[in-house]
Parts: sequence; structure tokens; C-alpha cells
Amino acid sequence: MLSVRVLTRAIIKPSTPTPPQLKFLELSFLDQCLPNYSINFILFYSAGHSNGIPEISHHLRSPHSDVLTRFYPLAGRLKKHHLSSDKIYVECNDEGVEFTTARVERDLDSFLADPPINELGRLFPAGGSSFSSYDEPLLSVQFNEFTPGGGWALGVSMSHKLADGTSYAEFLKAWADTARGRGVHARPKFESAALFPPRDVAARPTRVEAVIALLWRCAIRAAGGVARGRRLEAAVPVNLRPRLRPPLTEDCFGNGVERYLFTSWCRFPFYETDFGWGGPAWVAVPPYNLKNWFVLMNARGGDGFEVWAFLTEAEMEGFAKDPELLAFTSAPGSVSMH
Repeated sequence: MLSVRVLTRAIIKPSTPTPPQLKFLELSFLDQCLPNYSINFILFYSAGHSNGIPEISHHLRSPHSDVLTRFYPLAGRLKKHHLSSDKIYVECNDEGVEFTTARVERDLDSFLADPPINELGRLFPAGGSSFSSYDEPLLSVQFNEFTPGGGWALGVSMSHKLADGTSYAEFLKAWADTARGRGVHARPKFESAALFPPRDVAARPTRVEAVIALLWRCAIRAAGGVARGRRLEAAVPVNLRPRLRPPLTEDCFGNGVERYLFTSWCRFPFYETDFGWGGPAWVAVPPYNLKNWFVLMNARGGDGFEVWAFLTEAEMEGFAKDPELLAFTSAPGSVSMH
């Protein structure tokens, strides 16, 4: 089991207070509909000797507060307009982001040679789990020191309610540029609510919706402790034929199906995130509590893809041994199943 010991926890606030006219940021309708989970990446850096680790940690923390001045919503908190409303917004109150330091009792070279995929979540604050409270920071960072031998990793967790992969990459670039003395040149625009205006989705339910809601609440209570730690979702099949434009006729035969989600993060310049010691040796995605999800990333050096697949254990067994898949991998044994 990977030994990770938390050393310090701190809250970092913007170096300049957010002006009163920017204290409230409405979220777009699309942002409201997203589940409150986080975007998580780990950036591993082999540069830096163990006796310079405290210096590196300080070097990363100092510009963090300057960058937050431009990305000020990340230092705020999610709030509801009122208890009976589904509309949420960001109160840009400068409560800050979490910065944790930890020590990993493992040599980085041996770690990267055989990474414990199922334990990567331990390199994030709170294990990189989904946000469970409106009081939690929207951005959390864990600086992990590998010892002996030096090397370090950054686990960066950002609320998906506020940012997508492009926004995440933009923040990392601004932070790295500032750490290298280039100043904060990024000027992010928080205008999504103007493009997709927020609206309250707590409309009066139909009779069917009311009964389904009752059954769902009772089913969750019945699951009780059995469901602890599992992601529970309710799905309601609907007849899309009359809702399409143009509508389909009722004699159109077919179904909805089980979804497989494919996400490409190949254009995001994560391997260019240089805080002053060169780019990362590896960028990893920790395990998510999702099923049927595939993430494509550029391999280091840009030659080929690295694919992260999230499937059930039974499906993964066959997927990792698929002859067609293995025919396109770079080398025998390059499909790693955890």
C-alpha cells in the first residue's frame, strides 16, 4: 500500500481582494446541470533533489495567490440563491483554495515504472473525491514529495461546475508562467452565464415525476449503508420521437442504449506546464467513480495516445486482452489493468 503522510494544510487567498462589483458570479444553465464533481490531474516531476523540495513547495505557493487574483472565482464558494431553488452561483468571497503538502515514501522512478493506479487518488486532498458540500474549496492542490531520491507531483482538483478542461489548462499555464517570473498575463473571461442564461429548473413536477421522486428517495433510504461510497443515479427513459425537430413518427422502431462517454484531452498542453524545472515526466488521471468512460491524452512527446478506460472489472478483463486493441499498442504488455 502506498504510504502518503500529510505534512501541512493551508488556505491560500488572492493577493488582492476581489472588488465588490465582482463578488457574485452567476453560473450558466449548462454549469448548473453538471454534477458537482471535480476535474483531477496529477503532474509528476522528476527534477529537483530532496534537499530542494521545501524550496520548490514555497516557489509554487508564492505565485499561487497572484494567479488567484485573476482567477478569483476559484477562491470563492458555491451558494444557492435560496433553499428551494436549483439555481446556484459562486460567491467570490476570497475564502481561498486548499494547498496541502504530503510525503510519499516511495522512489519516484520506481513509482513511475509501475504506478499504483488505484491509489493515485491519495495524491489529492481528500482523495480527489467529488465535492460533497457547498462550503468546500473549488480548487485544491496537493504537493507530494517523493522520498528517498527526490521528485515531486502536483495533484490539482478543480470543480467542474466552474471549469472545463480548457479552463483547467489555462489556469495551470498561468500558474506556471507566474512561477517562472513571467507575471500573470492571463485574462480569463467569466461570461458563460451571458451565453447560456441560468434558470431555475425546480419547475412544478408532473404526477409521474412526483411519484418517481418518491420512489427514488425511498430506494436510496432502503439502500442505506450498502450504497455508501457508491455513485447512485436515477434514469428515466423518455420517448424522444415527438421532441425531435423534425419529429419522428410513432412507427419509428428503436431504443435508447447504455452510454459510453469518450473525452479527448489531447489538445490541452499539460506537458508544457513548466514551473521552472522543466515539464512533467508524466501526467495521470486518477480513478473516477464512473463507468463506461474513456479519456484520451497525448503520450509524453506527442507520439501516440495514452488512454484511460473506466469499465467494470468483468468488462475490463476482456477489454485489456482484446486482440485488435493489442495490435495497436506500442509494445506487448503496454495495456495495464488495475
